[in-house]
Amino acid sequence: NRFETSRQSRVRCPSPPIYFVPLRCCRLVRFPISSPSNHSSPPHQRDLGSMASPQCCANPPTLNPAAGEGKVVDSFGGIKAYVAGAQESKAAVVLISDVYGFDAPNLRKIADKVASSGYFVVVPDFLHGDPFVPEDADRPIAVWIKEHTPGKAFEEAKPVIAALKEQGASSVGAAGYCWGAKVVAELAKANEIQAAVMSHPSFVTVDDIKEVKCPIAILGAETDKTSP
Repeated sequence: NRFETSRQSRVRCPSPPIYFVPLRCCRLVRFPISSPSNHSSPPHQRDLGSMASPQCCANPPTLNPAAGEGKVVDSFGGIKAYVAGAQESKAAVVLISDVYGFDAPNLRKIADKVASSGYFVVVPDFLHGDPFVPEDADRPIAVWIKEHTPGKAFEEAKPVIAALKEQGASSVGAAGYCWGAKVVAELAKANEIQAAVMSHPSFVTVDDIKEVKCPIAILGAETDKTSP
């Protein structure tokens, strides 16, 4: 997940504010963004098996369960998670992975970096130890994604946020990559979080953005035909 910020622009709009930050990204094309007008199924179930390009899942990370300066806990809000930062912090962040899961070393480095700024960071294992494996011919993305919909992760994120509030967090934000960005969108729509960040999002529709109830930043890939 190496990327370089190329430019930043602020989109002026009614509350809540939306920020769009184009990025140069090594994975340029994400999962298709479905048109809300063409589907009757719930947003988190639309086009989950489609692929825009082989680039979508290219350059997978080398997973390492021991990566990071934080620690892995067996249960945070009922789910295994990587945590970093001061647990007594009043500001918390839920960081949500792409299809490769919470063992990605760069993801944990980002969690550690955010934690170093004073936040308590939780990276839940919403994939339950079952990340997408490109080499597994028996489980292509179209098969794998049916067992790991963003909608399921959205529901599992609610107890995580509740646990953060129970331990004293007064403000909770969420950030997600690709697959995880859709989870963030659903949390923002449900008024579960106070700020949202989506990096090269998948599945997110215009209608989703219209329904968000908190400030949201969108970090898009510079060339992304499905989420321009």
